Amino acid sequence: MKNFKIFFNISVATFLLLSISGVIPKSKKGFSCNDDSIRYPYLGDTITPIQLFTILLFFPTTVIILNELNYPSTQRVVKSSIKYYLIGFLYVYAITEVLKHYVTGLRPHFLHTCMPEWSNINCSISDTISQFICTGSSHLVHSDIYKSFPSGHSSLSCFALVFLKKYCKRIKINHLYWLIFLSFLLWTLGCCITRIYDHRHHWWDVVGGMSLGIITGWFMVNKFNTQATSGLPASLL
Repeated sequence: MKNFKIFFNISVATFLLLSISGVIPKSKKGFSCNDDSIRYPYLGDTITPIQLFTILLFFPTTVIILNELNYPSTQRVVKSSIKYYLIGFLYVYAITEVLKHYVTGLRPHFLHTCMPEWSNINCSISDTISQFICTGSSHLVHSDIYKSFPSGHSSLSCFALVFLKKYCKRIKINHLYWLIFLSFLLWTLGCCITRIYDHRHHWWDVVGGMSLGIITGWFMVNKFNTQATSGLPASLL
């Protein structure tokens, strides 16, 4: 069983690497000539993927490490807690990428980035254009413009929020607990909102990502709670 879990986790990580690198091809989805939701300009990312991963990987683990120092060595759960968080983070990320891969939702800045060759497109014949060539030179043209649903920023940040809400019960100082949780809650909401204002996602992409992060987060919490006797400390229950 342990070997299967290791193999499964490696397989998930491999899929993520292949998907992010663009090795796994994505189906080319057509667009509608009258779809105003994909005509927004590309504005970049207020919170870049690097900033997102830096915050989501280092902030929760730092909170765990610093808090566990307040416990006697025999009561510390730092290793299992970080392992629990990282595995859940990996699964949420994988589910998000699988959905992005198969849904192939068009980003709000699709037309601005793709810059389809309009000379070969006749919208008067058909409103739905399935055959087109992108002339845009942006690196986003290859696969990013087809990865709108769901929002990865939203799913990952909401998962981290659910985890911190659960873990923060181990923080003995009540006002410190609320300070950490409310601060991360505000950051998470801000992160989700910027995805809409940056025209990187539609509102339904963000809602879908938030729902995925919250639901998967609670599922992982409950799943690991049932395994307290096989590795997860009961102090996290």
